[in-house]
Amino acid sequence: MTAVGDIAFVGRTAELERMDQCLRTARSGKASSVLVQGAAGIGKSALVSRWLAGLTPENLPVLRAACDPSEEDLAFGVIRQL
Repeated sequence: MTAVGDIAFVGRTAELERMDQCLRTARSGKASSVLVQGAAGIGKSALVSRWLAGLTPENLPVLRAACDPSEEDLAFGVIRQL
């Protein structure tokens, strides 16, 4: 078990590996993206934070956006944040 801040992090090895694979694909020159979705409270933010914390600081742009219930009727609301 690894701690991220004060949140215990358990059982997300497959997800972290998939995110690593997407990064390797992007670095090879092919388009790649990651979508993390799921119900509230299941650890989406912790997963992304854990993955980002494991990266070495190199010139790597990271775009993050979060859905908000107030944007539910806006087409592509989360994309507009980027």
